[in-house]
Amino acid sequence: METTEAVFYKLGKIAFLPFLAGMFFLHLMKPEALLQLPQCVFYQVTKYCCPGCGVTRALYSLAHGKWVTSFRYHPLVLYLVIYYFFFMTACLINRRAGRCMIRTMKPEYVCYIAIAILLLQWILKLTGVWVMP
Repeated sequence: METTEAVFYKLGKIAFLPFLAGMFFLHLMKPEALLQLPQCVFYQVTKYCCPGCGVTRALYSLAHGKWVTSFRYHPLVLYLVIYYFFFMTACLINRRAGRCMIRTMKPEYVCYIAIAILLLQWILKLTGVWVMP
């Protein structure tokens, strides 16, 4: 039976090229093109932001090197991207060394923190405390 870290590492290897391709595509996009993307169905029906509102704009900002703006649109994106690169680097170093040299946070805890960030930013957006740029 594989460990959670091993499963996350395999998923991370699978996701690497599609992530890079998506970021490259977002980097080539013009800002006006974001307006042509389909609108959020949750927002259209309820007129409230969904928990994922801002993710596309956050990824777009990240693809253009605007870290702070990306965080302001949706902090979960920056959190997951930073953790992904740290985790994959640590796994790669550990595999090359043949033993565990770098410890990372357990993926389960990363998921719990991600859910907490997602819910907290959603509540703050709904109450008007978190205002997107």
